[in-house]
Amino acid sequence: MRIVVLCPYGVFPPRSGGHRLVHHTSLCLGERHDVFVFAMGLRRSDPLRLRSFVQRPGDRYVEYRHVTPLTFLSYLRRRRTGLPPLRASSVLDWTAPRRLRATIAAADVVQVEEPWQFAFARAAAACPVVVVVQNAEAALLAARGIAPRLVELAARLERAALAAADAVIFLSAEDREAMSRAYGLARDAFYTCGIGVDAALFRPASEAERTAAKAALGLAGPVALFAGSWHLPNRSAVAAVHRLARDAPGWTFVVAGSVGHPEESTAAVRVTGPVDDILPCFRAADVAINPMQEGSGVNLKVLEYLATGLPTVTTPFGIRGLAVADVVQVAEIAEFPAVLAGLRDAGERTRRGAAARRAAETRFGWEAVARAREEIFEAVRRRGV
Repeated sequence: MRIVVLCPYGVFPPRSGGHRLVHHTSLCLGERHDVFVFAMGLRRSDPLRLRSFVQRPGDRYVEYRHVTPLTFLSYLRRRRTGLPPLRASSVLDWTAPRRLRATIAAADVVQVEEPWQFAFARAAAACPVVVVVQNAEAALLAARGIAPRLVELAARLERAALAAADAVIFLSAEDREAMSRAYGLARDAFYTCGIGVDAALFRPASEAERTAAKAALGLAGPVALFAGSWHLPNRSAVAAVHRLARDAPGWTFVVAGSVGHPEESTAAVRVTGPVDDILPCFRAADVAINPMQEGSGVNLKVLEYLATGLPTVTTPFGIRGLAVADVVQVAEIAEFPAVLAGLRDAGERTRRGAAARRAAETRFGWEAVARAREEIFEAVRRRGV
C-alpha cells in the first residue's frame, strides 16, 4: 500500500506521546508499505528555519516537514496560546506543495491525525480517508475555558470528520463511546486501536546506571518521576505533583519534559523543562507516578514507565484505555503518599518493576498496533469509497 499520513505537527525525532504514536506506527508499516508523513511546521526542539525539508526515518518511511512563513506564524500562535491548528485545512488549501497533492492522488489510503486537516484530505483524495482521534479536542478546549466560538469551531470540525471519514480510529473504547454519544454518531466504521511502547529504547536501568544518572542530575535519595509534554491535563498533573511533594517528605519528584519550566522547581520538585533526551530522567527514577485526573486519549507515558521497569502509581483515570491494572498501583492522589511509603522497600520495587517490564514486553509491541491499523486500512479499501 501507499499510505499518506497528514499530521499537524512534526514527528521525527519523536519527543512526546503523540510523536511516538505516529512515528512508531509509520516505522512498522514502512517495513511493508510506502509511508509518506506530511507534517506541518516546526517544534520547540527544532532549529529555526523557514523552508520545508525531508527526513527519512526508515527505508520506505519519509517525513516531509512543511515549513512556510504561514505555517511558521501558525506555529508561533499555537506556542503562545496552546490552541490546536483549527484552520490547518485552510492553510493547506493555500500552501500545499505539488508533491503532497501528487502523493495523495497516487495513495491507497490517507490517514489524518486529528480532524484539523480532514477537509483538505477529503477534497484532495480519491482513496479512503481514515481519521485517528488522539484526544477529544473540543471537550478539552471547553474544559480550558477557551472562547465559545473556538470551541464551537473545533466541535464542528471534529463532528464533520467523524461523520464523513471512511474509518475513525480511537485510542480507547472510552473515547469512542464518549465521542459517539457527544455527537450522536454510531458507525460501523468506528474502530478502537491502542498504543504500544518501544521496549528496546525504554529499558530498565541497572543500579549502577541509576546511581550515575542521579549523580549527573544532582539528585539523591528516592526519586519519583512524572514525564509529560505541554498539554493542559499534564499541567494539571504537575500542580498535583507539587501538592504531593508536601505530603510525601523524603522523596524528590522529577517533572521531566516540556510540561514544565525549570523556574517552577522547588526543594522537593525538580522541573527539567524541554530536554533533548528524556531517558536519563527515567534512569534516575526509583518509581513513576501518573496523577492524571482529566483529558482524553491514552497515556503513553504509563507504558514507558512499565517498559523501564519502574513501579508505577497512578490514578484510575491515568490508565483509561490500558489493560495494566494488574501491574500498577491504582490510587487516588490523596493516597499516593501512603503508596510511596510502601515503595521505599527496594525488594518491593524490584518485584513490581519486573512485573511491569514483562507486561510492556508481552502486551504492547508497536508491531501489533501497526498490524491492527493495517487490517483497518485493508477493510476500508475492500468496502470502497
